[in-house]
Amino acid sequence: MSKNNFTKYVFLLSGENLELAKEEVLSIIESKKSKLIGKLLIVEAKEFIDADELSNRLALTKSIHKLLFQCNKKDLIQKIKDYDWDSILVVSPFSLISSQ
Repeated sequence: MSKNNFTKYVFLLSGENLELAKEEVLSIIESKKSKLIGKLLIVEAKEFIDADELSNRLALTKSIHKLLFQCNKKDLIQKIKDYDWDSILVVSPFSLISSQ
C-alpha cells in the first residue's frame, strides 16, 4: 500500500450556511478531495496547515483539527493502541513556583 503525501484535516463549520463555510475553506486550502459530513468538512491538504493562523481567516469555521486516523468501530481500540502518539505529543518542561 503506497502512502500519499496528503494530510487530512477536519474543519468544524458553523451551521448558518454550510455551503458558504465549505467554499470559504476550499478557497484558501489547496485540496483535491473534500467531504462534508454534517458540520464537519474533511479536507486532504498537500501542505501543512497552521490551524491558529488559518482560524483567524475563516469566519465560518469554529475549529480545525488534524485527522489522526480513520477506522471502523470494531477496530477503534486497536487503532488507538497502535497509533504513534509520540509523533504528535509535545511535552515541554515546566516549573512550579509557590507563592507564600
